[in-house]
Amino acid sequence: MTYPHTTFSTTDCDISHMSLTEEQKAVIKVAMDGNAFSNPVACNISSSTSTIASLESEISGYTPPVEGGLTFGSMLSSLGSLTTNLGSFKTHTDRLSGVNLSNDGEHFGFLGLQGIATAYNGVQEAMKEPDSVVEDNYSKMFSSVLDSGQNLTSDVATKLTGINISDILDNPDEIEAQEIIDNLTSSIGSLSSNMLGNISADNGHLSTALSTVKKFGLGNVVLSMNKDDCFGKKILDSVGSSTIKEELDKV
Repeated sequence: MTYPHTTFSTTDCDISHMSLTEEQKAVIKVAMDGNAFSNPVACNISSSTSTIASLESEISGYTPPVEGGLTFGSMLSSLGSLTTNLGSFKTHTDRLSGVNLSNDGEHFGFLGLQGIATAYNGVQEAMKEPDSVVEDNYSKMFSSVLDSGQNLTSDVATKLTGINISDILDNPDEIEAQEIIDNLTSSIGSLSSNMLGNISADNGHLSTALSTVKKFGLGNVVLSMNKDDCFGKKILDSVGSSTIKEELDKV
């Protein structure tokens, strides 16, 4: 036996809704279909990951002589770490670009990011001195999908594609060849660290913005309480600091 869903009659009903033009509906439909966003650094990440796999394959085919020979251990370790960090950067930038709308642990997804960024921009504008210039306090938590992240992932891709393992192995000067390997290892490690640095910076700006927005909300609650002579103001009389009371007296 089936138990069908009950549908109410809509005869003579007026359902509250937004009034949208056909053009606006078309935009919203693209977003609803999941086609509104793309990750601007995804291509660089994908190509870099593939290049790393090829480099690791070439290196693994190297058999050092019985005595001496080149040492690729540190370079392989750096390439492995870079692969891991590229994966983390992909997850991070998918969230920042709206490709993935989910939260990343305690970090808000795209919709939450937009809300916090907009609110933080407004709070900073509201609290600045009257003669201060307008500042961009919005984009700081999106650096990894803007110029910073795009330039970084481009540099990673360029560095990796410029590595020629065959040339290193064919170098008759073993000392020079090892120096090349060591320098590449250092460069790869720096780029890998920069990737984590970008993630940390974006999330740090988000944390700062969220904290500021919450504190601004608290300030507005205090202003509202002060207007409520029956309840809120009485609470402030008991728990308000001397500093806040002095400032409220000036409002």
